[in-house]
Formats: sequence, C-alpha cells, structure tokens
Amino acid sequence: MSNYCQDRCHHHYDHKGHKHFHRLRRPFVLVASIPRNRQTGVSPKIKAIKLIFAKDYTTRGLVDVENVIDMWQGMNQIPITIKRVIDKKTGRLVLLVIPLVPLIGGVTYKVRVRSVYFFRDGTQVPKCTLIVFTTGCR
Repeated sequence: MSNYCQDRCHHHYDHKGHKHFHRLRRPFVLVASIPRNRQTGVSPKIKAIKLIFAKDYTTRGLVDVENVIDMWQGMNQIPITIKRVIDKKTGRLVLLVIPLVPLIGGVTYKVRVRSVYFFRDGTQVPKCTLIVFTTGCR
C-alpha cells in the first residue's frame, strides 16, 4: 500500500489505499531521516520513520507535483500510514511513516519517496529517494 500525496486535493482522506495531503503544493526534498540512511542496529520497536524535508525549494516553472511514499522489506510491501507535522523549531515539513505491522529484528527495510515534477513546458521529471535501514536482532 503506497501513500500517494497529490497536490490538487482539498481534504486529507484515504483513496484507494493512498494518503492525500491537502494543499501540499511543494516538492518533497528530503534533507534528513531518523533512522539515517544505511543505519544498522535500529530497534525493531521503532514506532515511526521520520522523514524531514527542506523548507526552501525552487519552483521555477513547476506547476504540480505528485509524491508517493511506500515501505518495503525485500519484495514485500509493508502497510503504512503517514502523519504530517510541521517542526515547530525549523518550520520544516516532517512526515512520520508509521508501519502498521511490527518490524522484525535483523531485517533490512526501505522507505521510498517517489516524486514526479510537472513543469509548465510539459516536461515531467521523476525523482526517487531511498532510506534503507536494518533492524537489530533485539
């Protein structure tokens, strides 16, 4: 189940297993995550993966953005829900990726942030960022 964030939405609701975020008219420019990319020994009891996005971004010629976030263990997609918050100190967008099933120790997981940027001239530019982490055995 991927979470689809399309900018044209006016309400936060579920649609065909996708999460929509209202009035989100900006690209997802990931600047940090907790756990960090390639981190090992992450507690399998972690409640959420924290994705931190840039506050400032260039939108020259950009007319729309589609963002999809999903989580994987090997070839198996992990069901997730996403909570959107704004960091009070930095003003940055933070998405909490919350697995709906318990994570297993000693396993590698991937959180994928996929975006397609739509420009005035008709150009579409896809972008994909992966956060890969491995849980500890305990």
